[in-house]
Amino acid sequence: MNTLESIYRLVGEAKYNEALDGALLLAKHIPTDTNLLRVISFCQVKLGLFDTAIEGLASAINSGYANNEVYISLAFAYAANGQLTEAQRCIYKNINCQHLTPTSQGEILNFLLSYRIKKALVKYLLHVLIAPINIPLLKVQLTVAKQYGLYEFVLRYSDQLLSVEASANTEIDKAIALRYVNRPKEALVILKKLTTKISHYAVQHNLGNAYSDIGDFNNAVKAYKSAITLNAKYVESHVNLSRILWEMGNTDTYLDSFSTLLTQSPIDDAVVLAYVNLLLEGKQFAKAETFLKARIGKSNKSELLSLLLSKCLRLNKRGEQATSLLDARHTWITDNPAVQMERLELALSTGDISYAKKIINSLYEIDEYHQIARANQYVIDRLENVSAPLDLLVGRFDLAIDASQLKQLQNELIHMHGSVHQPINQTVQSGKQTRGNLFPANTQNLKFVESKILTCVKQYVHANKGGIFSYLHIDEEPELYQTPEFAGSWSILIKEAGGFHSSHYHSKAQVSGVLYIKLPNVQIGNEAGNAITSVLESKPENRPGNNPDNHEDNSQAACLHFGQVDKPPFVKLPSELIVEPKEGTLVLFPSHVWHGTVPTASNEKRLTIAFDITF
Repeated sequence: MNTLESIYRLVGEAKYNEALDGALLLAKHIPTDTNLLRVISFCQVKLGLFDTAIEGLASAINSGYANNEVYISLAFAYAANGQLTEAQRCIYKNINCQHLTPTSQGEILNFLLSYRIKKALVKYLLHVLIAPINIPLLKVQLTVAKQYGLYEFVLRYSDQLLSVEASANTEIDKAIALRYVNRPKEALVILKKLTTKISHYAVQHNLGNAYSDIGDFNNAVKAYKSAITLNAKYVESHVNLSRILWEMGNTDTYLDSFSTLLTQSPIDDAVVLAYVNLLLEGKQFAKAETFLKARIGKSNKSELLSLLLSKCLRLNKRGEQATSLLDARHTWITDNPAVQMERLELALSTGDISYAKKIINSLYEIDEYHQIARANQYVIDRLENVSAPLDLLVGRFDLAIDASQLKQLQNELIHMHGSVHQPINQTVQSGKQTRGNLFPANTQNLKFVESKILTCVKQYVHANKGGIFSYLHIDEEPELYQTPEFAGSWSILIKEAGGFHSSHYHSKAQVSGVLYIKLPNVQIGNEAGNAITSVLESKPENRPGNNPDNHEDNSQAACLHFGQVDKPPFVKLPSELIVEPKEGTLVLFPSHVWHGTVPTASNEKRLTIAFDITF
């Protein structure tokens, strides 16, 4: 007769059918136990028998086998069957994290790495999975924290690991985390010290990032060039170097570092994507078109090249020519996320709504909270005359910042902007953006603002205003959403008439916001900054933001508009909502909602703090 040990051996050899048959036979002859239940469900999941596994585990739980290990198996079965909501609820509601064995902790960590889980639940689990230092588990916890961008946890785990074993990789992880929590000078100390110990491109690359964060562009350039010398194939160093050079005003030579990579045969996909996208971001459409046409038909990557050429033509407002390249699009590669995103853009811009829906559904299968999918679902809904209640989803808060403190904030932020060139590929037009993160704050003024913003975010989310609670997909376990944190924070400065934000959305957060620090001295409406106004009743051509080249009507200058989408040649949606700005006022909204600003009407400064929030 089979034994549990022999069944484990079959599982180890990936003989799941044999293992399942043996386990089911064994279950008839011995009392059911947790290990046998779990190996049966594991084999069933491996064989695609998801419903059978779920039913068997649920039945066992109802029969008295409700322990941590069985619930972990049930969570895996739900997740493998695409039921991520049920899987997450299973872990959060049923598992006693205070009584987990190291093996069970490892299984939960593996679950977090295997599936895209709500960040709030990951934070909760990492908070409670605290045990005596276990090096293998700590390394997995560090990997989880990095994958989900939980940099406070990255700091904790890297410090714990470094306390028991020296590791250059862990020091780099710590330096990266320090950058993301707005402590770039501490990151610089670690990375500079590492340069005296090892000569590695990753050290130089991250050194360049840290210098960039503090605005030391000259040293950032030197570090990126050193990284490229050590590893010319690491594309990110070329990309970051190019962006820095652009901001320094080297708009003609910013791509020179790619010259060696472009002579290789074959050219790596990542190199092609990075180089062409940088050309397009710099509005060098003719150069991008020449580069791509010279290689199409001569490369086994013709599908990728054609896709990029379509993007080039689309962005250069040559929609009909872009469309002519799409005949074979249904067979094009789908495993590259950047390619998948461009396929979605092309489908929408060419009016192929049916195909766009298929791509969006495939994105939801990967991540049911996919923000890019939600943003583009909004476009489809609008095209099908289904509209989100934007007037109920946008929140407005007066932070009660006095005039003297606003003036101090203005001076502090303007100093941070320095004298750099307008950043490449930013939605801001005729303006510039600070580098790095503003929050967590390092100055008293910004700490004050940070605290005010976080308080308002909690009020906004938990007030359930107009269904915002469920609209953000956080209605099932609201207690998990008590600790909002910044996924990014920056300042925007516009000081030229006609400066504005083109319509866009934010893909890496749930809530986004803008705080008005300084506005042009132009009266807006009848009473500045006191309205959130639906504009659905007005004619589309008269709605704010729909004609950024028209500066004659100043009544809505610098206003924030929502709902405008411009994907030429087939999609042009007018705005649905306008928010009048006021100094000291905070506006919050779901991150995936399309938004932009009406051009300013004077050369006076328009200064804001913008940010993204995750939970």
